[in-house]
Amino acid sequence: MAVPFAQTSRSLKADRGIASLVFLAMVSLLLIVWLVWAFTANFSVYAVSDTTQIRLDDTITVLFSADAGQELRNGQKALVYLDAPPLTEPFILPGQVIGLESAPNGVRAKIAPDLRQIEAGPMYAEILNAFSQSVSGHIEVETETLSPASLVLRSAGLNADTAPLVSNP
Repeated sequence: MAVPFAQTSRSLKADRGIASLVFLAMVSLLLIVWLVWAFTANFSVYAVSDTTQIRLDDTITVLFSADAGQELRNGQKALVYLDAPPLTEPFILPGQVIGLESAPNGVRAKIAPDLRQIEAGPMYAEILNAFSQSVSGHIEVETETLSPASLVLRSAGLNADTAPLVSNP
């Protein structure tokens, strides 16, 4: 059964559209908040070494894969993750990249850990003892800071100054 056009027109004129305006305002606000986040939020990208035995001799030398090693530079922040045992609990030690050299199967990086942060802590003696014995762990080096929008542009191949992201199968 067809609705007469006159009834439809009267119905549209009677509708004030408040619900539609409220919904449109909420969606617009959500879009604005999302765009602000996409262009202003930052997150770090890390190059991660394989798990290895770490021994402290003023510096820590660790091997990174060739792909990860391409992004490493002197002065970058590093995090040394020490796993238990001989530690009673896992521990994260800050550091900095102070040297890089090519190796046959990657890049060898020298990391200077910042022991000042733990000297007054309760685990200081335990950590030094662990280093003297060699402890398992891995190193993460912060290679760059990106916004979500720049990551999307890079993955689409639209960011001219960096190579597009390649995912492993």
